Amino acid sequence: MMRYRMSLFTTAATIAVICGSGAAFAQDAATTPPADAVVAETDETDSGEIVVTAERRATSLQKVSAAIQVVTGENLTKIGIVDTENLQVRVPAMVNSRLGGPTQRPYIRGIGNDLYGIASGNSIATYVDGVYIPNSTQSFQAFLDTERVEVLKGPQAVLYGRNATGGTVLISSKKPEFEFGGSGDISYGNYNDFQVRGAVTGPIVDDVIAVRIAAQYLDRDGFGKNIPSGKDQDFFRNFAVRGSMLMRLGENLTALAVADYSKIETGDYVKTPNQNAWNYQATVGQYVEDPWLRYGNHDSFAPLTDAGMRLTLNWDTSFGEITSTTSFREFKYGPFTYDNDDVGMPLSLPTNPRTVLGELAIVGSVQESDQFSHETYLATPTDKPLRLIVGGSVFLEDAIDQQRSFFFAPRFSNRALDNPAYAAFADAKFDLTEKLTLSAGARYSSEKKRYTLQPLNATLAGVITGTRPTVEGNSKWNDFTPRFGVEYRPTNDVMLFATATKGFKSGGFNTDNPANEFEPEDIWSYEGGIKSRWGGFLTVNLSAFYYDYSNLQVQQVLLPAGTSIVTNASEAKIKGLDGEIIVRAADGLTIGTNFALLDSEYGDLTLFNDLLAVPTNVSVEGNVLKRAPKTSVVTYVDYDVPIGAGELSFHGEAMYRSKTYYTPFQDEPHAQPGFWLLNANIRYSFDDNRQYISLYGQNLANKLYATSIEDVARFLGPLDGAPLYTHYGQPRTYGVRYGISF
Repeated sequence: MMRYRMSLFTTAATIAVICGSGAAFAQDAATTPPADAVVAETDETDSGEIVVTAERRATSLQKVSAAIQVVTGENLTKIGIVDTENLQVRVPAMVNSRLGGPTQRPYIRGIGNDLYGIASGNSIATYVDGVYIPNSTQSFQAFLDTERVEVLKGPQAVLYGRNATGGTVLISSKKPEFEFGGSGDISYGNYNDFQVRGAVTGPIVDDVIAVRIAAQYLDRDGFGKNIPSGKDQDFFRNFAVRGSMLMRLGENLTALAVADYSKIETGDYVKTPNQNAWNYQATVGQYVEDPWLRYGNHDSFAPLTDAGMRLTLNWDTSFGEITSTTSFREFKYGPFTYDNDDVGMPLSLPTNPRTVLGELAIVGSVQESDQFSHETYLATPTDKPLRLIVGGSVFLEDAIDQQRSFFFAPRFSNRALDNPAYAAFADAKFDLTEKLTLSAGARYSSEKKRYTLQPLNATLAGVITGTRPTVEGNSKWNDFTPRFGVEYRPTNDVMLFATATKGFKSGGFNTDNPANEFEPEDIWSYEGGIKSRWGGFLTVNLSAFYYDYSNLQVQQVLLPAGTSIVTNASEAKIKGLDGEIIVRAADGLTIGTNFALLDSEYGDLTLFNDLLAVPTNVSVEGNVLKRAPKTSVVTYVDYDVPIGAGELSFHGEAMYRSKTYYTPFQDEPHAQPGFWLLNANIRYSFDDNRQYISLYGQNLANKLYATSIEDVARFLGPLDGAPLYTHYGQPRTYGVRYGISF
């Protein structure tokens, strides 16, 4: 990882030089009128219109020809969302599952993947302040001083087109301001949920240098408990800090230097609710009816640290604004431990055809990643008929994975990935008339992966005794992804649009077998809709879409050895409707609904079903895609009323998700029936809205629901004896919060 550490030193030196230059320049710049453009963004205009950056420039949400759901920082606090996993309770058609601690598997509109390990990428891209986050564990982000989160639904071909066949999550942090101010809050809830957050901003040199410092500490007991040790499972702790400095280096040049650090400690909790499972047959008295109690001879513990530095330069020229972002990040996950067999002792199954003695657990595995990225793009002025965004990017990653797991016998190995990726992109919009706009863009991507795996010999006590021959996979993929669109605006408040977009996700290697290479997957999306505001009291946004999804990357388990392979399967079709309706019914009263309707099916596809009494190949043609609920809805009410010298605010919402399958075989044991979640927040603001106290609650009906259902070692028995490892969503939580701003 030496070359990326050199990149860190280069980035740090550049930031130091610019900071020093900014201070030296301060005396001259202090006499120069401030630049017209204010770099610190807000997520709403004075009229309440939401501003997003999905098109690489600040644009009204109502003027972007795409389906986007925005969750503001204020709403994250209201709803009680502290991390990316729980965005799914606010974003219809988004299903997010965890696997082994913080590792995420997000799906949007039925597109995602269950592949894990450093040798495969995501189908949902995550960007934090414009910086790409490469792996499924690092994309588990705790929100710190967040301005807004934009969820872009559908493939992103051009501007955010790397590994984004399903969509993109854009996280935007608050930026320094040239007026002194700040905010903070402290809260306490059940499960001893303690949270304290704060941020302060202001000028160092008037109109030249401003800084912002934000920090938080979150600490919650676990929802589940391991009976033998008495320790909590699925707990959550986070300490995070971010410092940023905004410098006006000239009338048209600004620099934003950022350094951040986050440490998360959590512990995964999975439950085997099937008392006939083979792992319970190997033990006595280990099954517990309570969904939040389990036996395990290992306590789950998953620490991760994520730190980085970023420098963004904005240069406003006569031909457009040039934005250049350079970033270096270091990520470490582990040593992490969790128990997979849901019993408090090693397993012994003498009656099973495969006589086994041992356990299923991960004990002390470590993943590390060094990432360097750079992107530069030009955005031409928006007051011209032709508007262009042209740029390129480079991403370099070195990652290692020290796997220390037991699958009845030790499965120890050392793995490494070298992953350079390059891209060039261009996007154009041209106004044929005042009402009609055509758009076209394309991205050329080139990505290479060199993946090595060295198996290790180890004893049942976990002592490494030797090595075995190294296996290597090395491949490169190139792709061209275009996008075409048309917009028609019959009035200033109504826009009709249609787009055709190609998405691309690079290939990779089976994490346990580099010789098992799989190819990229592609998707063509055809989408059309309307964005409209009517009379200032009604907003209606609708988007219908059709996906032609091909070369799916599918993971299967083969018998008799339980070998996991990844193959490129046939195709799938998805069609649906996304919608948003907001009614400002009266002064202080807003009622809104976001919904997604999906109709998905696999094409001519045959997969090996190891869940049957006699495992065999099964056609899944016509089956619903996994993690693709047909209906998902979020309905909310906001009501603000003056009381005395303050204001009382009520926010209530209900989320519904219909039946969701977690395998392509559409079998009932691996399905979560439809369910509702109810959340609410009551807040009283006073002192000119500078202070507030609130009561909050999530999942008020205490609904037990699964966010993931799967099997480990399914080949050990038929479906009625399969463990059905289940990860549950959060139970009922509630608490009180006090906040202040100045």
